[in-house]
Amino acid sequence: EEVEQLKEAVVTRFKEDKLSAYIQKMRLFADDDDDKELREASMRCTTEEEARILLKTWCEDNDVVVPFLQAFNVHRGSSRDAKTI
Repeated sequence: EEVEQLKEAVVTRFKEDKLSAYIQKMRLFADDDDDKELREASMRCTTEEEARILLKTWCEDNDVVVPFLQAFNVHRGSSRDAKTI
């Protein structure tokens, strides 16, 4: 049971970090291209999957290489999941 709780905490935190990373990358692209539509769409993303698809589609439509994203240090922070990890 303890292992399952830890697994759930790690997966949840990892997805949250990926969502934040995708949104940040899209905001950077939006700022570079003055793309208000991308900026607004990125802020409406609520899951990392939704954000990943939006970023991938935008990159393909704009002939940009989909960037490599890093997510690490999931144990840091003050969230419940970070404390569990």
